[in-house]
Amino acid sequence: MIRSFEPGHLDVAKLSAAAAHVEGRWELAELERLASESTESAMPKAGQGVPWSAEGSRQTGPEGGEQIWLRVQASASIEQVCQRCLEPVTVDLSVDRRFRFVADEATAMALDGDSDEDLLVLSRSLDLRALIEDELLLELPPIPRHERCPVPVRLRVADPGFVDPGEDSERRPFEALAALKAGKVAKAP
Repeated sequence: MIRSFEPGHLDVAKLSAAAAHVEGRWELAELERLASESTESAMPKAGQGVPWSAEGSRQTGPEGGEQIWLRVQASASIEQVCQRCLEPVTVDLSVDRRFRFVADEATAMALDGDSDEDLLVLSRSLDLRALIEDELLLELPPIPRHERCPVPVRLRVADPGFVDPGEDSERRPFEALAALKAGKVAKAP
């Protein structure tokens, strides 16, 4: 464990050279973009933490050169609105990603098409908090919902002026058509 560590200015090269592991816990409120994805009624409370860890390593690449790697892990739980029943649903997020670092943007662009791993440009000052928050945001479901909703799902329109054709026999179009054909409906003057 590195004793002097600043998550906002991580030197990935030094971390990987030492094959070091760092970890911590942030309050969900510290990750403002992620916290904003939570429902307003469930704004982050004190103690609602986001445990994280980062581990640097160096590996020999296929061409024989040394590669710098960073593995990040984090988890969080936020409350969103279920899009089926419109009740609160707890969404658990978990990230376990590995990143390979390259010398510059041109190298990253050249290797990106042929590479299966995530490539980042090596920097002496990586904002680890922003990287982890980005990865957690990418884990959010596009449509939050319960596996099984706790309340019956309403399938009717909520507009009080809406008349369900099944509830009003006078509005059945085929009955009105039959009446018209039979000459039972008064003609307009």
